[in-house]
Amino acid sequence: MNTFKTTGRVAIVTEYRGPTNTQGARIRVSREGRRAKMYPYPYELDQGAAHAQCAQLYATEQGLNIGQWIGAGMPDGSGYAFVMIEVTP
Repeated sequence: MNTFKTTGRVAIVTEYRGPTNTQGARIRVSREGRRAKMYPYPYELDQGAAHAQCAQLYATEQGLNIGQWIGAGMPDGSGYAFVMIEVTP
């Protein structure tokens, strides 16, 4: 059986932002102590996959793409949270 543990390094939070008169829908991605970034909503994906893709793009741009990520919806329904994990057999 595999066990999982978080690395304790960082959590990435995503939030859906609806369209306006001038911009299409977006996903806001942020992490503590860093500037948030907006990504166009990838309509070709379902909701969870869209948030995961934007979080992965952000992680790569921030130099955090060094492990596996796991995510889940926020309890208040405001978005998703992703944390890096280590998998040990």
